[in-house]
Amino acid sequence: MKRYYLLGLCAIFGMAASLASACDGGGDGADSDSGTDSDTDADSDTDTDTEATYPAVAPSLPRVLTGGGPIIAAPKIVPIFFAADELQGSIESFLDALAASSYWSDVTTEYGVGAPSIGESIVVSTPAPASTTDDELATWLVTQTDGAHEGWPQADADTIFTLFYPATTAISVHDKDSCSWWDGYHKEDTTTEAGTLVYAVLARCTPSLDDLTVATAHELVAAATDPYYYTDPAYSFTDDAHFAWTMATVGEVNDLCLFEPGVDAQLVGDFVVPRSWSNERADLGLDPCIPPVDGPYYGAQFASPEPVVMHVGSFSVATEGVHVGVGETKAIDIALYSDGPTDDIELQAFDESHYWGGTKQLDLALDPPSGKNGDVVHLTITALEAGSYGGSLVFLKSTLGATGHVWLGFVEN
Repeated sequence: MKRYYLLGLCAIFGMAASLASACDGGGDGADSDSGTDSDTDADSDTDTDTEATYPAVAPSLPRVLTGGGPIIAAPKIVPIFFAADELQGSIESFLDALAASSYWSDVTTEYGVGAPSIGESIVVSTPAPASTTDDELATWLVTQTDGAHEGWPQADADTIFTLFYPATTAISVHDKDSCSWWDGYHKEDTTTEAGTLVYAVLARCTPSLDDLTVATAHELVAAATDPYYYTDPAYSFTDDAHFAWTMATVGEVNDLCLFEPGVDAQLVGDFVVPRSWSNERADLGLDPCIPPVDGPYYGAQFASPEPVVMHVGSFSVATEGVHVGVGETKAIDIALYSDGPTDDIELQAFDESHYWGGTKQLDLALDPPSGKNGDVVHLTITALEAGSYGGSLVFLKSTLGATGHVWLGFVEN
C-alpha cells in the first residue's frame, strides 16, 4: 500500500515525531506483536449469557469532521493525458462508469456531493517530462487553465483537473517521490482569473489498470469532499477522542478505511475501487467502510479509555487512550464485539512506528490472542521508548477468515 495519505500530514505539520520518521522512510509493515505473554496466566472473560447481545459493546468509531471549508457539490472531472497513453480508453471508460455508479453516490452523498460529470479529455501533444515536481506541474496547470488556451476549460471551483502521467514520468511532491511514496494526490492552487484551481495527480506505478482505478477513485472522492485541504479544509480530520485515526491516515473520508483488509474491490462494474468511510454507519455501530463486506461487522477496542493528551508539532489534542510511562508496563482490557454470531476472531496489536519499519516503541502482548463478541482479553503494554506524539499510535487488527478490521488507539507516555 502506497502511503499517499502521508503527504498531507507531512506538509501540514512539517512533521516532527514518528510521522516525520515515517516521512523519511519505512517499510510496508513489520510483523505484529500477538500471542500470549509467557509470564501472564490470564483467561478471557466470556459472556456466558444464553442469549447474547450483539454487539456486546457499542463500537467506538470516529466521525470525519469538516473544518468548514467548501465541498464540490457538482464536480466536473476533466481528465488530462499525454499522447499515446495506451490506458486512456480504459480510464475514460472507468470515469464514465464511476460517474453513473451507485458507488459514487453511496460514498459521497452524506457529505453533500452529487454525481460528477466527466469533461472531454485533454491530450497533451508535447511529450511528458521525464521528471517534474508539484510546483512545476501546478504552475503549468495554472497557465493552461487561464481561459486563453484552446481546448482547455477555464479553472473554476467545481472542476477537478485530473492528470494521468505515464510510467516514464517521475513526480515529486513535498520531496516524496511517486511510486516510492504515493500513487496519487490532490491539491489546490490559485489563479488570477478564477481564484481557484483543484487538481489530482495520478502516477503510473504499475501496468495494472486496477491499481490506477483505485488511486483515481480515492483522489476524486477526496478532492470532492475536501478540495482545499491545505487552505480551507472540509472533511479532513476526526473528532478529538479518536484523533489517532487522523494521525494514522490523514482523516479524509476514504483515508479512514485504508488499513482495512479487502478495502479494494470490484464495486464499479468490473472496475476496482476502494471502500470509503460513512459517518452515518459509524454512528450506528455498523461497518463504516462502504459498501460493507458480507457477514457480521466485528472488532476490538480499548475497553476503558482514559483522558490523555497527544502532542502534534506545536499543538496538543485532548484525546482518549491509556497512559504508560517509558519503562513501565500496564495490562489493559480489550473488548471484542460483533453484530452477529462469529467464529473466533483472531487479534493482533502493533505500534505505528514498528508497522512502518521504524523503531519498536511498544511491546504488546495479547492474552489470549482471539475471542468472540462479549469477550474481554488482556493487552500488556510495555513502553520501550518515548512515542513521537507524547505517545504512540496502536493498531488493533481483528481477523475472521478472509476479512478483517482495524481499530486505532493511543498510548500516552
